[in-house]
Amino acid sequence: MKKPRRPAFRASDAWLLCSIGLVCWKGRSARIEDILEAGDAVNHAILTHGELDGGLARLIRAGHVVATPAGFALSRRTARPLRALLGVRRRLLDHVENVRGFLGASPWIPGETSPAWGTGRTVRRAAFRTALAAYLAR
Repeated sequence: MKKPRRPAFRASDAWLLCSIGLVCWKGRSARIEDILEAGDAVNHAILTHGELDGGLARLIRAGHVVATPAGFALSRRTARPLRALLGVRRRLLDHVENVRGFLGASPWIPGETSPAWGTGRTVRRAAFRTALAAYLAR
């Protein structure tokens, strides 16, 4: 039986994992709108559906994030090292760069698109639109 191939991470995956880590700091799950809010705070931009859906698929497949009834959370194996990276005072974008190194993700490429990865959708478009509207209404 073949071992599943380790997904290649993109720079947007580091942004996403950093955002999830900030929301899940105290061990709680992150709802999609919470992830969008944290991502906006980190990068002054909103994750696209492709970045969120594809990134979550890659992060879940690699064992860094788990789906929970309340949303998404850091896996046990990722929570401690990620909290160590995020626990030092520095600029938020520096955190993203450190998480990018942790993941071994490719550097950010301007204009890069992030298609969904995996066999199925992790976040449906309707759920993304609802979460985005909820975040923007805050």
